Amino acid sequence: MLDSIVNIGQVVLGLGFLVFVHELGHFMAAKRCGVRVNVFSLGFGPRLFGFKRGPTDYRVSLIPVGGYVAMAGEDPEEEPTGKADELSSKSVPARVFVLSAGVLMNTAIAVFCFALAFNLGVSFPSPVVGSVVRGSPADGVLQRGDLITNIDGDPVIEFNDILTAVALADSSVVVEFQRDGVVHKAELVPEPGDLVQTIGVQMIEDVALVEEHSPAARAGIEPGDMVISLNGEVSASHYAIDAWFFEHPGESVTVGLRRDDNFITVALRSEQRKIPELGMQLADTAVISALVDGSPAAQAGIQVGDAFLSIDGQSVNPAGVQDAVRASEGRPVMIRVLRGDEVLELTVSAEPKGERYLIGVILAGGLVRSVLPGGPAALAGVEAGDVVTKLGALSYPSLRNLDAALVQHGTEAGALTVGWQRADESFEAELTPVLGARSYGYTGLLSNRGGAYFIKRSVGLGDALETGFTSTWLWLRRTLVHLTSLFSQKISMKMVGGPVLIAQTAYHFAKSGTGTLFYFLGILSLNLAILNLLPIPVLDGGQILLVLIEGLKGKPVNEKTIRVTKILGFLAIVALMLAVTTNDILRILGIQ
Repeated sequence: MLDSIVNIGQVVLGLGFLVFVHELGHFMAAKRCGVRVNVFSLGFGPRLFGFKRGPTDYRVSLIPVGGYVAMAGEDPEEEPTGKADELSSKSVPARVFVLSAGVLMNTAIAVFCFALAFNLGVSFPSPVVGSVVRGSPADGVLQRGDLITNIDGDPVIEFNDILTAVALADSSVVVEFQRDGVVHKAELVPEPGDLVQTIGVQMIEDVALVEEHSPAARAGIEPGDMVISLNGEVSASHYAIDAWFFEHPGESVTVGLRRDDNFITVALRSEQRKIPELGMQLADTAVISALVDGSPAAQAGIQVGDAFLSIDGQSVNPAGVQDAVRASEGRPVMIRVLRGDEVLELTVSAEPKGERYLIGVILAGGLVRSVLPGGPAALAGVEAGDVVTKLGALSYPSLRNLDAALVQHGTEAGALTVGWQRADESFEAELTPVLGARSYGYTGLLSNRGGAYFIKRSVGLGDALETGFTSTWLWLRRTLVHLTSLFSQKISMKMVGGPVLIAQTAYHFAKSGTGTLFYFLGILSLNLAILNLLPIPVLDGGQILLVLIEGLKGKPVNEKTIRVTKILGFLAIVALMLAVTTNDILRILGIQ
């Protein structure tokens, strides 16, 4: 709780600081050019306290976020008096300097934030391919474990650089990557996605956790390693190793790993251990307990009680159903289901829901294939044909995760809650596992779903400053390209976030560490600078444009024109805020 309060406090102070320094830039430039500043406020709203020095009221206001500067002769609604200390009395270059000083200050603060971030250390998602979407441009070219180092000549530092470069590409992209220490190049043509164009690569979502003194630890596997292959065959995840050892206890395999930028192989042999059992066998199928009305599955003729056998010829367990539906990306797939004693083949096309694809089924659990007489399940009343709906924390057990759950629970932890269904009746009981005759292969290798991240750190002030300037230029360029891509509709407007997303993202970065929070504040400071430079009259850029027009014409812009453009500019800002806030709300609700 205390950590959350501290993180929220960091976010509020950080965002308020960026707005404050923007106004501080205007204040310092105004003082430098001899412009009278009537108010310099820390915060907005009613004045709480402060002091007056010279013509300026230095105050602290009620709402402690950001601040503002009120300069003499700034408001075109007021009739200028012609005094020398009014902004409107200054030369065109002086007014441009004062009006652009906030942007310059935000840019300077971005350099500082980036430098400090890298000095403290910043965590980035590793630019390693975790999986490839079937049928995508990258399918058959890239594979799990490939380290992407370069796209179209630009270096790739983190995984998000890959997504950005592909999203903004005009036609094809040249991807440079390392596999087993060998550098490869491939030209790929991105395809349209839900929001941006994509080549179909996803980041590593699982890295190794290794138990001490386990076979995995003795083999040399370290926490944070990424499992890439099993006996030379590229593996989808750590689960492939688990599945192999469940079937081959005590045997040895060659495991390919990516550790940092290196690919290594180790020989891993498991220990044989007995599997705790409940005295029942499940069919490795997913049983449907409910259907969404009008869903693709309902329209295809799938019914409650059907058990999935295969999708496009590949047998699937409950987790595999979700994976196969997601990988189909809406294309028609052939699903074989068991209904009573009859096997049916049905064609279903998943419908997109945000970034997911769904067919509208709710999976109930595992179908009981047989029950051992006198075992815990039989004594509790479980019968063949029942559907297990609950096993401890599992909501739809299958043959595969039944064994895994029992191995994890063990026999010394006592009973666990088992729920099952028979026709319209539901049952629940506490069953205590007992050691059975079957063995499994213990490796001590677990999967951490936290994802693969690395920390980039610059040691020394000189290195940090250099990285600060480099990152500022990189994000300045990237933000400008994003803006132009929005106008050209290369990037969907749904990608744009508003205040809610900014606050959520800032909170996430704050939880990831102070260095990462400063990195985000650097990005946000640059975005604030660029936003204020847009030629919209209510923003700094719009005011600068009016001053430049005045300089070219030799006389001020007509006041009526200024008022009309300010109203239009205000309406444009309101429309933008409504659009991005709507995006935020839809994102929270899971609608996009």
